[in-house]
Amino acid sequence: MRLALVQALSGIGDGNGWDPMMNHFAYCPNCRSVQRLAEVQEGDQPRFWCYTCGHPVEADQVEEGTSPDRPPTVLCIDDDQLVLRITCDALNRCGFQTLIATDGPTGIGLAKGERPDLILLDILMPEMSGLEVCRRLRADPDIAGTPIILLTALNDPNLDPEGSQAGATLTLRKSFSPEVIVEAIERILGRKREPRMS
Repeated sequence: MRLALVQALSGIGDGNGWDPMMNHFAYCPNCRSVQRLAEVQEGDQPRFWCYTCGHPVEADQVEEGTSPDRPPTVLCIDDDQLVLRITCDALNRCGFQTLIATDGPTGIGLAKGERPDLILLDILMPEMSGLEVCRRLRADPDIAGTPIILLTALNDPNLDPEGSQAGATLTLRKSFSPEVIVEAIERILGRKREPRMS
């Protein structure tokens, strides 16, 4: 867990090598998507971990900064790991770059730091609901214009107007196939899907 990693390394922060917000990225095999990295300097050699889940990442996989022609980035915020994996796998296959967060505060931090092209946001999460996350994202002028798709397992007709009031671009029920999510994202971003070689 990222929290455990941060707690374990907190004693070497404040200029002693721990930098959780470096502009370093790599594919995390645990998250199965490109993620921001944390770094600890050990002697002359840096060591890297996925900032989202704490999984170690080999140094030769690390990239600094982002390419100007990088694919559209989708931030997925959901406490359900299975939903995250299914959704991110589908998006990655269609040429999107994905970032993941398993709670609202982490998602807000990633949104501010990474400026994704679109945010997928679960409504029912512990600590902070998706609606509250949406309101806080819309209150930040730097990311207020980022499209947000709310996801819910509830069949409550009031969620559509509540989502709109919170600032959501669209609300989708979780009884969806990944294809529905991909089509909604492509429609919102005005992106035509490019054929992928098998």
